[in-house]
Amino acid sequence: AQELAKLLRQPGTKKRLTDYRARVAKEKPKKYVTPEDTMVARVSQLTLHLVEKTRRDPVARAEQQRQMKHFGRLKDIQKIRALDPVAFEYWTGAYFERHGFRDAVVTQASGDAGVDVHVICPDGKKAVIQSKHYKGGVGGPVVQQTFGAMYQFKCRRCYIVTTGHFTKAAFTAAHQLPEVYLLDGDFLAANM
Repeated sequence: AQELAKLLRQPGTKKRLTDYRARVAKEKPKKYVTPEDTMVARVSQLTLHLVEKTRRDPVARAEQQRQMKHFGRLKDIQKIRALDPVAFEYWTGAYFERHGFRDAVVTQASGDAGVDVHVICPDGKKAVIQSKHYKGGVGGPVVQQTFGAMYQFKCRRCYIVTTGHFTKAAFTAAHQLPEVYLLDGDFLAANM
């Protein structure tokens, strides 16, 4: 956890992660060998280690479940929109578990490296979730970055969840990329 926090505090690390993910979304490479990839690979490795550690640690898991249960009770979109961004991430984890996903781990507290929740889909595939607690629109770059994070974390699907709405550019980007799913505030309100 300390090494990950140290990496994420280095100047430019978050921008390099963002740039890498956007590049992945455009190029869909088999393999990268640039110096940036070494740093990105290390951040991914450390984040996944923390996710798995949280899944195995009964105390950490119990705390995550407590938070998700607490915020997951909300079923009114207006109350969900009133949550702070961290609470919304826990609500998102609970929402997915309520809909058949399992082993949701909220990564915000450990330095999420661009992904807020890791889950296992009902069909057993791993997925990443980006929670965007927005009043306005979520654009195409967020979709590309989340897709890049999916690739980076070796997952099969990605979901972007927002309390707001998605722009036309976001829908276009999602349509061009495989296994990208968008859930906006209207969808959440209709599917509690």
